[in-house]
Amino acid sequence: MIKEQVSKLLPKGIHLMDVKENSRGRSVRLIIDSENTIDLQKTAEIATLVNESGILDEPFPSGCNLEVSSPGLSAPLTESFQFKKHIGRTLKLCINKDGKQNRLQAKLVQADDDEIQFVSGNTDPETVSYADIIEAKIKITFH
Repeated sequence: MIKEQVSKLLPKGIHLMDVKENSRGRSVRLIIDSENTIDLQKTAEIATLVNESGILDEPFPSGCNLEVSSPGLSAPLTESFQFKKHIGRTLKLCINKDGKQNRLQAKLVQADDDEIQFVSGNTDPETVSYADIIEAKIKITFH
């Protein structure tokens, strides 16, 4: 119920990825993402918006701790907009290819609403539909 209500409050372009409620610890964690970078100011604005809306008053009449954050670099990519904003980055992919799981690292070169295109090593670009992606994470590198 909180997820639906919070989703309706969010500004255009901001997506609610997950809600983690802990009624014993009286805390709520909202994971948001966007086509653009989510900064600290944006998370603070959304926290204020949710607090002022009264959405959390009924499930937490004594109050609760509210945390709003982005998924972070180690979180899997699950939505097309997430892939689109990471074009040019190297991904760790696990894909279903010919009925088998195939793990690889590849540079994301294109993404649309249905599929991604990537290059792995010195091969030609390959295309895979989102339905065939088992898991995709950004490969974190330090230069």
